[in-house]
Amino acid sequence: MVPGLWLNCKDMKKKLKIVAVILAAGEGRRFSDRIPKQYVIVNNKPILFYTLKKFVNCNIFSEIVVVVNKEWIKKAPKIISILFKKAPNIKIEYIEGGNSRSQSSYNAIKFLKNKNIDYVLFHDGVRPFINKDIINKVVDVAKKYGTAIAGIKTIESVARVLDSKIASVFSSKDLFYLQTPECFKFDVIAEAYKKFSKDKKYFQTATNLHLLFDLKKEISVVQHYERNLKLTFPSDLKITKFFQ
Repeated sequence: MVPGLWLNCKDMKKKLKIVAVILAAGEGRRFSDRIPKQYVIVNNKPILFYTLKKFVNCNIFSEIVVVVNKEWIKKAPKIISILFKKAPNIKIEYIEGGNSRSQSSYNAIKFLKNKNIDYVLFHDGVRPFINKDIINKVVDVAKKYGTAIAGIKTIESVARVLDSKIASVFSSKDLFYLQTPECFKFDVIAEAYKKFSKDKKYFQTATNLHLLFDLKKEISVVQHYERNLKLTFPSDLKITKFFQ
């Protein structure tokens, strides 16, 4: 062996490129008539800031992409940037969302297409209570199996209702509320979007979960026990007093 050509095993291992996508393009009509709920101010900061800060502090992402409504594409970066006490040591980019969750996610996929991304994580901009441990666990499971989504077991029975009548009942034993974050091998989720995006009617209401499930992909659930509320109704603001 020629001197100087010894390589440490860690050096030989490729560093994975993992990108976090924060979905914040919704209008949140049930929450506020004035502005989208992700910009509602709590303790002098918008809700989106609290969510974004969790991912900035994770130190596992190569960049963060924030998907926002076109009316906020210029305002959001200015609002968020001045709230950090010091500039984040990670690149944060803002892109325009679409008229549905799936279209906003697809916009992010297309934006990242030529960046050699290994894994992409999606999270709702109005789920600010997520913690670092769950983010890391979801990413770790995705690295192992290719897909991962956070979920919490239901504590009540669930029924399918038709015309205000119960059509079928499901025990809570094996049921989960599926939430975000969700993380996927980039090529896998990109393939799903490429296949289904042409079906406009289906695509309008589909989620990443629907797309992968219909593509016959196995989806791993990361069970957690922490509150991971998606702020939806005005009454949800009562618990935001715990924001830090």
